[in-house]
Amino acid sequence: MTVYAFSIENFKRPAEEVDVLMSLASEKLQVLSQKSDLIKKNRVRINVLGALHLLPRHVQVSAAEAMLSTIHHDK
Repeated sequence: MTVYAFSIENFKRPAEEVDVLMSLASEKLQVLSQKSDLIKKNRVRINVLGALHLLPRHVQVSAAEAMLSTIHHDK
């Protein structure tokens, strides 16, 4: 499964919108890595691709945690 979530063009949106989208991304990545039994049961590996260095630090951390928590999954 591939999810296209945020393009560089979206950084041109008003700061409040970008902040909300970044908070939502961070929150959902945390849920996927910490609380999703379905992710664990089906051994789904989470990979976050793109220019991660452009994201706020809290989103980078959430992405890293999600990827690390599923690094040994093979699906």
